[in-house]
Amino acid sequence: MKIFADTGTYQFEFDADLGNDGIMIKAGDREVFYDMVSLGDGRYSLIIDHQSYAVQISNIDNHYHIHCFGEHYILKVEDERSRKLSELVKSAQTGPQEQDIRTPIPGLVVKLLVKESDRVSKGTQLLVLEAMKMENVIKAGCDCIVEKIHVKEKETVQLNQILLTLRKDQSV
Repeated sequence: MKIFADTGTYQFEFDADLGNDGIMIKAGDREVFYDMVSLGDGRYSLIIDHQSYAVQISNIDNHYHIHCFGEHYILKVEDERSRKLSELVKSAQTGPQEQDIRTPIPGLVVKLLVKESDRVSKGTQLLVLEAMKMENVIKAGCDCIVEKIHVKEKETVQLNQILLTLRKDQSV
């Protein structure tokens, strides 16, 4: 599974393989095996190459605050699925006057929550997409009008397939 980490200054991309004895992180040619054991209250014992390090981790506003080695780090961490959904929402918020909402990952359209010509507000739920046994609610990124619905309920959709076409609502 791909993992993306962002410190605000640096961006990292890793492949993570979950195993019974820990996690193997691959970044380019470098592989690091690690394991973490919870000590309670956000404290962990981070084990890298048979060395144990004390780590304090808290999650505030979708950013991990990590205290280790006498330093404080703030990381935003995403997997591929959450990154694609974030990009979808971001593009809906800043996109052109008319915009196609596409599938971030292959899945099944479970439920359509709008119909063509509906005026919807930012954050309105548009449809429910099931992917990897999880339901993902696709929401409007701005005040808009549902111009066209390209899918039906219970339809299987592929990566990057157009779900809906939205037009920014200029009357708001």
